[in-house]
Amino acid sequence: MSILNIKTRDNQANYIPGEILEGVISWQLDGVIEALELRLIWFTSGKGDTDVSVENTQRFNAPSLSGDSAFRFVLPTAPHSFSGQLISLTWALELVAIPGEESERCEFSLAPDGHEIMLPKVENPDLEKIPKWLKNKLQKHSNGALENIVAQSTLIQSNTIQDDVFTSTTSSSAHDATDKPFSS
Repeated sequence: MSILNIKTRDNQANYIPGEILEGVISWQLDGVIEALELRLIWFTSGKGDTDVSVENTQRFNAPSLSGDSAFRFVLPTAPHSFSGQLISLTWALELVAIPGEESERCEFSLAPDGHEIMLPKVENPDLEKIPKWLKNKLQKHSNGALENIVAQSTLIQSNTIQDDVFTSTTSSSAHDATDKPFSS
């Protein structure tokens, strides 16, 4: 079994939009592979369908059987990490051996203050006050249980969730890999 590892600078796990996420990947492979791919992703979990988006990648072709390499991404502005009783959105780095099924994941938070947004429960949501675009997004992510999703978030009523929370952007110049790892 191969060993794959992702280490962020100073083991940082909380980031703000536009911040630089950098670190080092390391590996010990059981055999020759085509490449290692580091993916900047977000995914939803909880009730309903799971959404996954690969926002950016860095590919390390024909890696030696063991080694390390630095990575660097400029983080996008959205969507923000959040967690409620029924649905959560999480950001992660995922290191994948290609071909093969071996991978390693390192989760982190991306939000305006760097900390995951916690969605408190709403006892009596007023569904008529929710914007149509948000109802459509929630309906898609809740597998038809809109009322249950809405009941989990006071952020909807307080207008904290904005259009860009569900809009993902990819920065085409979001990475600048270097050959040498940073020094700790």
